[in-house]
Amino acid sequence: MSTHRFRRDVCSEFADAPDFCMSAGLPAFSKSIVFFKRDFFMVIGGFIPITLGFQIGGEFNVLIKLDFCLLTLKVTVTPIPGAVATFDVYAAVGTCFFLCGGLKITGKVADLKFPLPITVG
Repeated sequence: MSTHRFRRDVCSEFADAPDFCMSAGLPAFSKSIVFFKRDFFMVIGGFIPITLGFQIGGEFNVLIKLDFCLLTLKVTVTPIPGAVATFDVYAAVGTCFFLCGGLKITGKVADLKFPLPITVG
């Protein structure tokens, strides 16, 4: 029995039945890039080194989303390319007698995604 005939028979037999669908997202590619990074080093009190800095970067990624419907035998593949612009501001204390300390704040400037659906079935 061919797939097309099977699908036609099942869909006509169960016309009002809800379809059972599954979905999954798979990361396919991810690349981080640092556009600019600057560190400032200073000593406070003669013996406490502190590092301050900031960084501007981005990330390019591709996510593959798969949707499969069991009753209609429909498969949808959606590649979702995306881009993220980030900035980081950080401070670190360099003296580590018993305890080291640091602070890092990361923000997303923009998070763009462009879904491109492709349907088979």
